[in-house]
Amino acid sequence: MSTANNQAGFSLLEILVASFVFALMASVAVTLLSASVQGSEQVDGARDRVGSLDRMRVMLRDDMGQLTLRPVREADGLRDPVVFAAATGGVPDRQKANPADLILLVFTRGGAIDTSASRTRSSLIRVEYVLRGDSIVRRVRGHPDAGLTHGFREQILIEGVSEVGLEVLNGAVWDDTIFVPAGFAEQAVGLPRAVRLTYSLAGLGRLEHLVLTSAAGVVA
Repeated sequence: MSTANNQAGFSLLEILVASFVFALMASVAVTLLSASVQGSEQVDGARDRVGSLDRMRVMLRDDMGQLTLRPVREADGLRDPVVFAAATGGVPDRQKANPADLILLVFTRGGAIDTSASRTRSSLIRVEYVLRGDSIVRRVRGHPDAGLTHGFREQILIEGVSEVGLEVLNGAVWDDTIFVPAGFAEQAVGLPRAVRLTYSLAGLGRLEHLVLTSAAGVVA
């Protein structure tokens, strides 16, 4: 009488099936992980865009609300002929940090906080809004007159913009260009009543910022 010697083990077919199932599960796991990472990146990107939009809105609102028609002097001591200027196509005849810059807005504003140790700095600052490539950059000079400061500081307000447009409410008409010469510094009505900045942003379409200026309550 013979006894069968049965040994536990896996057949080749069983090993192949197990390998296929494991590979399939690994593929699904990698796909899910990749989708999760992409989703997280999209959420982070959307959050960054919303943050940039809010920064752009708040900064433009605060700047326009503190406009003042104070004449300024450049580094050579000569008076800047423009107190306030805005142009969709770029304000001409301005010194640029980058030759490709398009200067959209030039103005002086008040209300700046003096963070210096002596607390003797003027509350007035000179500001430019510049379109540089696909970014809108805010350039700030710590004093209206160029000879009393160390140039401009820069802050990127928003990136990834295109089709940028700028209009100002001059009286009852929206214009895409306005220049207020230094000779009108005593006339607050020379300032526009409102500023409208428009642009396209990837994923969000066409956007608009409409803000009132410090002249909104001035009766001509």
